[in-house]
Amino acid sequence: MKQIFDVQCKIKLSQIIGWSLVVATLVSGTIYWFYPTSLWGMVMGSLTAGLIVAIIQFLMAKREYEMLEKIEDLELVKVLYNRDDRTYYENLIRKSNKSIKVMGVTAKRFFEHFADTHNGAPDNARVLLVAMERGVNVQILLPHEDFLPEDKKDAHRQVKHTLQEIQRRNYTGKIEIKYFLHTPAHSIFMVDNNCIVGPVFERVESKYTPALHLKKDSPFAVKYLEHFDAEWKSLNG
Repeated sequence: MKQIFDVQCKIKLSQIIGWSLVVATLVSGTIYWFYPTSLWGMVMGSLTAGLIVAIIQFLMAKREYEMLEKIEDLELVKVLYNRDDRTYYENLIRKSNKSIKVMGVTAKRFFEHFADTHNGAPDNARVLLVAMERGVNVQILLPHEDFLPEDKKDAHRQVKHTLQEIQRRNYTGKIEIKYFLHTPAHSIFMVDNNCIVGPVFERVESKYTPALHLKKDSPFAVKYLEHFDAEWKSLNG
């Protein structure tokens, strides 16, 4: 019995429009068929002709409807042609309430932009620290130093130093970092119900690579988050 109620019936807008046009055409066409010479019948005849034209136009545009529905199902918020918009990420962190997950190459820019521990740092450079003061927990996944090119290893050490400085402070939320033992391939930035995902290119800075901003429950985002959680659980720290 439970399985019956668990089944969800999802009717797409294009299906509603299509069937509505067909039903309206059948109704108006039937009235015209039986009363062709009456005023009402003539009105229905004109309406039927118009509905037939509408059906033809709908069929021609059906592919576009289906594409829009696929995008809606994907729960896509925005296509980011690069990841260099600091304010875009800053606003998401400012609105965070529960958790932030980051997976990348070194996370150097992430800490520089949002977790400046220096005295007198501007507010927009401390948004991650302020979020942690509110109780937001942060999980960060990065490759072990051995899997980074030489020009990235210094950034890796800087991040470790910044992390230690943050962990020495008594924030309500905690920050954890783990290192995986393979070359980085994915970039993941998850803040509560928002998820920004994209590829990692070996010879391209992350800020120049594209990404998709999706809702956390998007079937596309779910796979990335499952990958993050599986990777996290497999590591001791």
